[in-house]
Amino acid sequence: MAIKVVRTAKGEAAGRVEDALAEARTATALNHPSIVTIHDVDEHDGQSFIVMEWIDGRSLRDLLTGVPTISR
Repeated sequence: MAIKVVRTAKGEAAGRVEDALAEARTATALNHPSIVTIHDVDEHDGQSFIVMEWIDGRSLRDLLTGVPTISR
């Protein structure tokens, strides 16, 4: 499993975080090979987080920036 901590950048509207969390909650009902499985959306000590399936491989950021694949 992977845990994504949802942080608010300085000057960012709190509504954007709530929108992201609402979208994650909606995605918990989806089941498709092209969509990561979201197991939970919660908060602890004021910090929001999303618990999702761990998928081994390259990140979208690496794919978009052309970072080479690492051999395992």
